Amino acid sequence: MQWYYSANGQQQGPVSQADLEALVRKGDVTPETLVWREGLPNWAAYSTVASTPATAASPARPLTAVPAAGQARCAECGQDFPQDDMVTFGGAHVCAGCKPLFFQKLKEGVPAGGAILWKSKKRLVTSLNPVLPARCIKCNAPTDAPQKKRNLYWHSPAVYLALLINLIVYVIIAMCVRKRTVAMVSICDKHRAQRRNAIITAWLLVVLGIGLFIGGAANDTGWVVGVGALAFIGGIIYGIARGRLVYATKIDKERVWMGGCGKDFLADLPEWTGG
Repeated sequence: MQWYYSANGQQQGPVSQADLEALVRKGDVTPETLVWREGLPNWAAYSTVASTPATAASPARPLTAVPAAGQARCAECGQDFPQDDMVTFGGAHVCAGCKPLFFQKLKEGVPAGGAILWKSKKRLVTSLNPVLPARCIKCNAPTDAPQKKRNLYWHSPAVYLALLINLIVYVIIAMCVRKRTVAMVSICDKHRAQRRNAIITAWLLVVLGIGLFIGGAANDTGWVVGVGALAFIGGIIYGIARGRLVYATKIDKERVWMGGCGKDFLADLPEWTGG
């Protein structure tokens, strides 16, 4: 059995089971260290998998597989256990090994539990407050970088009718009726750099637009004012389109529909058949 583990933000390994246990005794691998081996659905804290060794006959099982009768899937490590041996909290089943980490996350206000995922065309469908797998949301590459917490908001498209009255009325109504959820997502180094560059470009366009608008107005040069306004608006639109990771296209009482996920991330997910 070969293990990989995270150290100083870098993937290390592979190492054998005996070598991993030696690293634990030395303190190089702690209960919070992220580890992975073949057969695990995603990277997990060592404390959550230390008591669930794999066997050579254990094939990898996708997150979307359905647990056998009488069993349930642990919301943290993604493994199946007898349901009677698990605790249930907020609709999530948690195995005995993951229980301390699960409740520690709840205590710290971090969304706890994994997520069962579907795709609906170009959108990801999952439960509220999901912790997505440790794979880049854009290209599906494995990553052990810290996940990013995204606050997602959504309201019915009918609320946009309030813009016919004025912007302030729309903002007030939208703030009152919008629905909110939190998603923990991962992004690889390549797409993190692309996102950073997009944000920088957007800010440059906004600043340039403001400068041109002010300069054109001061010199009574209409076309400069127009170019400045276009640069300002273009920078905002570009920043929103290229800078955000994911966004909600719908939120109901149980699930969230998210846009912004790459086709590679969605490729192996089953189709959503609900409403």
